[in-house]
Amino acid sequence: MVHDGPIVGLNTGGNAARFETKQWTIDGFVHLARMLHQQLNAKVVLLGGPAEGARNAEILSRTRDCAVDSGCDHSILQFCAFLARLSCVVSGDAFGLQAAVAVKTPTVGIFGPTPPGEIAMFGRGRKVVTDLDCSPCYLRNASDCPRGADCMERITVEEVFAATAELLGNWATG
Repeated sequence: MVHDGPIVGLNTGGNAARFETKQWTIDGFVHLARMLHQQLNAKVVLLGGPAEGARNAEILSRTRDCAVDSGCDHSILQFCAFLARLSCVVSGDAFGLQAAVAVKTPTVGIFGPTPPGEIAMFGRGRKVVTDLDCSPCYLRNASDCPRGADCMERITVEEVFAATAELLGNWATG
């Protein structure tokens, strides 16, 4: 993939079947993809596992001018090799976050219902954490949360973009 700007992977899932509250919003990913493209000339690549196919299709339908879908059927080794080629990865608290850190790709982690302190970034990442005092709660289903699991919805595109731009350094400053 040849591109003169950064290539940013958006890991859109978070194992929703087991922990739906760890997913950041579709609108958040759509607006982030647009900001990355418009402000940093980034090419955005949608990432995920088999459960993210429909989610990525919806995001792609709204970002075709600035994003591509990597597919959701890679082996773990293929997925990790792909992550290693990216300029940066943005992910909720999911396998994609941990794998990106492991292959030394700069990574932005988005945390709502789970504790950010449980994930080490080893100096290669930034954490964007909800501002709710009830976090972390470990509630897996939005229906179990008295607030409707709005912890991930409260994390703004601007917060995630700022963390991503900081990691991208040279591309962010021109």
